[in-house]
Amino acid sequence: MRVLAGDLPARERRRNADGPFPTLSVLALVLGILGLSLSVLLLGLYPSIAAVILGHVAFRREPHARVRGVIVLSTAYVALGISLLWGLFVLVSLLMR
Repeated sequence: MRVLAGDLPARERRRNADGPFPTLSVLALVLGILGLSLSVLLLGLYPSIAAVILGHVAFRREPHARVRGVIVLSTAYVALGISLLWGLFVLVSLLMR
């Protein structure tokens, strides 16, 4: 018996249309947002680096989540840039004493 798309529940139709759940993309997005929010406190460097690495891996392994991959990489690189600039500012201010 052939199952038509209208016979499936909405959640199953969406899962079949989008592909498997993008675990790496979601984890990288969480780490990117965490790195972005923690970069104000000088703690966002490590989550940002992890988000960049996971974002690139997810971009390659999860082709069905390209839009999320672009969002992840942009968030992670912005967080990494803010963390590096903030760290450079602190380093220069400590050296100027």
